[in-house]
Amino acid sequence: MLDSKGWSNNGITLDGLQTLVDYLIQKKHIDALEFEDFDRERLPVFPGGVAIAYATFKALKISQMTVSDGALRDGLIQDLLGRLYNHDIRSETARSLAERYHTDAAHANRIKQTANAMLVQLSANHAWAEQEICVQLLNWAAELHEIGHDIAHSQYHKHSAYVVKHGDLAGFSKQDQLLLSTIIRSHRRKFSLSRFNRLPEDWCALAPLLTIILRLAVLLRRNRHDEDLPEFSMALEKIKHGYSVQLRFPSQWLADSPLTQADLTKEADYLKAAGVLLEFS
Repeated sequence: MLDSKGWSNNGITLDGLQTLVDYLIQKKHIDALEFEDFDRERLPVFPGGVAIAYATFKALKISQMTVSDGALRDGLIQDLLGRLYNHDIRSETARSLAERYHTDAAHANRIKQTANAMLVQLSANHAWAEQEICVQLLNWAAELHEIGHDIAHSQYHKHSAYVVKHGDLAGFSKQDQLLLSTIIRSHRRKFSLSRFNRLPEDWCALAPLLTIILRLAVLLRRNRHDEDLPEFSMALEKIKHGYSVQLRFPSQWLADSPLTQADLTKEADYLKAAGVLLEFS
């Protein structure tokens, strides 16, 4: 509009906006506006747009605004190219967020290693276990599940989930954040399948399984030590009313790790309420 009236010849300028504002005030009503090649149906909202633009220029002391050749699509293409070449901006965002909330990076790596080892075993019978997005989700969840500690130790998993769900996380869609926050929210204590019903249909059944893997990885790394876990086997089967999870450890290992054994017993109770049978020996 500024260009057609000759009030600005290079984008939008503050002087041009001032002239346009004066013109609108002078006309007093949209029916009196004289703009060639302008859709009359858009006139009722045009003064409001001018007011917002003018206030923005004044408040931020902008003198000139020009049209950018870039757009949202360019940002999306850049993100997709990054993922193709193993440079996913979401992974950088997760690392940055973990650092900002002072998480224990070494402990997060131990949990990632354990969760990935479980996925490798399950991939023999479950195709989803080798999908890249499943690996990524568990890695991000391992990195971010304890960020709530920086807010409060009590109920920290709820704080972690809240930050992930509502934060401005570069590269993550709102759906990504809802999915990741739900897994983090459910990684300890009560395990409720109803919490996953808010997820997209494709994830309603799969997200609980990823959460179980995260829960078990966190539990097995409970002592936060660098010592390697013994080689153990994991199996997952669909049963009539849910799932069966089997963990098999070397002889005497559980007997020599009574606190882990106690936590596994408690975990079995949590999962049983959701129709998941956890067996270990």
